[in-house]
Amino acid sequence: MEGANGLTHEVASFIVNTIYHDLPKEAINLTMRCLIDGVGITLGGSMDQSSVILRQYLESLSGKKESAVLGSKLRVPAPAAAHPPSQLWKNMS
Repeated sequence: MEGANGLTHEVASFIVNTIYHDLPKEAINLTMRCLIDGVGITLGGSMDQSSVILRQYLESLSGKKESAVLGSKLRVPAPAAAHPPSQLWKNMS
């Protein structure tokens, strides 16, 4: 258990102490490409019929409407907001 805690501390320390300028330019460029690709996939998938069905289901949920659903104006309880992005990506992959 001591080893796991030490490793967790080491990784957390690395993350906390790393600044943008420490990152390799190639890593930054790849990350930007992935983010842009992800946005495109999400928006494309939002027009799929299964996404329409999913949004209809989400609209029926009760609870605090606190989180936006990507690709729509719909707001749902936070735990439910995690489902649409994965469905949108699945539709377009």
